[in-house]
Amino acid sequence: MDDFVFGRVYSIVSNTALDILESDVLDFLKIENRWPYQYYHDIDFSSTTHYQRPESYCPIQCIGYNDIHILDQFYDRRGRFIFDIWKKYYDLGFTTMISDVLDLNESLRSLRQKIFNETGLRINGNFYLTGETTNQNCVSWNHHNHNYDVIVKSIYGKSLWKINDEIVELEKNPIGILSGTYHSVISCPTKRLTLTINL
Repeated sequence: MDDFVFGRVYSIVSNTALDILESDVLDFLKIENRWPYQYYHDIDFSSTTHYQRPESYCPIQCIGYNDIHILDQFYDRRGRFIFDIWKKYYDLGFTTMISDVLDLNESLRSLRQKIFNETGLRINGNFYLTGETTNQNCVSWNHHNHNYDVIVKSIYGKSLWKINDEIVELEKNPIGILSGTYHSVISCPTKRLTLTINL
């Protein structure tokens, strides 16, 4: 991503207040039909010769030991999210990734619109939610990188990150993670909600 554009998005994310409480996120997760077992994306509408099945992913996943993606346990046979089963994992300290959250309330929609107005980019945002009984073995995916830039903003709580080989605390100022940079969360001493913006 162009450094100027990345800087503009970082500035917007840094200067936008997101007053979201844990109770708000729990209410979001109770919205029926908002969290199907599979979302589809990366549809190529330019091809007229054949239909290619788009890539799919599950919008709610808990992080298990050794990078295990926990998701089947809290979806029923018809692919509907079961809040009460998921909540048991949350209460045990498993961190949850919630995908595509920038439509959930007015402050998130406003952030998405500000970024679009400044850059023309339609961006994706994910929540990472960790509860009070933090299971320190399940706070993050294993040390990994992406082929896109990421900006991470703390909405509440704090967490310690490993960025390449450096330890960084995320609490007030966002962290910018450039494409190819290895990163992971190494501990969450408090409840936390973070927003990741994928560019």
